[in-house]
Amino acid sequence: MLLALVWAATVGYSSGVNRSIHYPADLARVTKERWRKHSDDFRLPKLDTLARLLAVAFFSSLEAEEGRDLIFGLCCIPEGARLLHCGRSCQKEYTGCEILRFEHPLPLEVETLRKLAPAVSSHLGYVLVEWKSQGRSQDALQITGIAHFGTSWTLAKKGFGEKEVDPPHSLLIDIQGRGDLTVSVGRWQVAAFSRGSVLPSQSSHLQLSELLLDIRWATEAICGTASVDLSVLYMNTLYAMLNSVESKHHGGTIILADKGWVAKSSDRFLKRKYRLADCTILRESFRRFWAAREKALEGVSAEARRESSDDDYLEKFARSPAVGAARRALNAAVNAVAGFSGVDGAVLLGTDLICHGFGCEILTDRTKPVDGYPVDHKGRIGKTPFNSEQRGMRHRSALRLCGAVHQRQVTAFVCSQDGGISMFRRESAGDDRVLVRRIVPVSFASYFPLP
Repeated sequence: MLLALVWAATVGYSSGVNRSIHYPADLARVTKERWRKHSDDFRLPKLDTLARLLAVAFFSSLEAEEGRDLIFGLCCIPEGARLLHCGRSCQKEYTGCEILRFEHPLPLEVETLRKLAPAVSSHLGYVLVEWKSQGRSQDALQITGIAHFGTSWTLAKKGFGEKEVDPPHSLLIDIQGRGDLTVSVGRWQVAAFSRGSVLPSQSSHLQLSELLLDIRWATEAICGTASVDLSVLYMNTLYAMLNSVESKHHGGTIILADKGWVAKSSDRFLKRKYRLADCTILRESFRRFWAAREKALEGVSAEARRESSDDDYLEKFARSPAVGAARRALNAAVNAVAGFSGVDGAVLLGTDLICHGFGCEILTDRTKPVDGYPVDHKGRIGKTPFNSEQRGMRHRSALRLCGAVHQRQVTAFVCSQDGGISMFRRESAGDDRVLVRRIVPVSFASYFPLP
């Protein structure tokens, strides 16, 4: 009864609201339907089994251990199956993962997960669950151990790694808070459940073309050159910063602005509580890492880098102590600047990665309400806009700021306190529309939506 009351509070249910409430069984059905359309041969458990599995995960998310919300994940496979890298057709065992098995399996129950969840880092490992067929409609579910994925995937999915690393090809259920679940199969995000609603799968990567013009001149200003590799590193650094802000669960806004706009127009729209005179820590760390990376890759042609199917060329600089030290310094700089978002107000970051201040208040009296146009994961712009006044303060202010800047000189990223990141920017110099793109939260930074 208590769980039911907590759930009602979680989804914001009231007798005066006409709202369709979904249940874990609905999430199971949607997951099966969406995955059935996929060409992959990974087989999910039977519908009844999946519904039971998701129900236990959901009601566990409403629990707390010693006053703390439970943030953890379940890695689910058929009994005795291996964790594979990219599906049965590949048969390549997932590297970098250690299975820590219990001497005796544990029952998959809410109480068991409540006690076990704090022992699992949401960044390093998952509770291992196996299912065993017991007839036509039911499978037996039991907890058999811990799947420890190590630091490679952890760094990659937060934007701090050298390359993208896929999660193991298994059924992954991520519990992100009270009533919030995400269901994935390997790197494919299939469905999500939040506040009593089944959500569509979301895109996780910004399309590089959206910021390409900004990136090219910015990276050339930072490192003296512009290349695809450098642009990707720039994007990963930006992602790492957003993920760092989002992971703190207090929310925050990053304003990425052209240095000319910062010098000439920022004071018209922003009140900076804390001005920074010469904060180049992020820019210089970025530059040093790029220089160390290129030095380690001397003699490797661009063609060889592109044609390397197993990231052989990356191994060369990954073993370099200089590159490792430069990467750690860059990660530390990212976290330091992202930490400024803990102060109420936005962080003002130049596209050349120089931080100009934080605690910035967007002066809404210098702006006006504007419409925002949602953009889906394929870059398609929605035809039905929403008004800025329909959003919370952070989103409303960011939308109005981008609407007030009559060129593509400002991009605002808003990390919600409830999780998730939104990007706001103008469509083009001659277009008044402000585009809004939703970005998947930190824990799913390496996932892609179903095609």
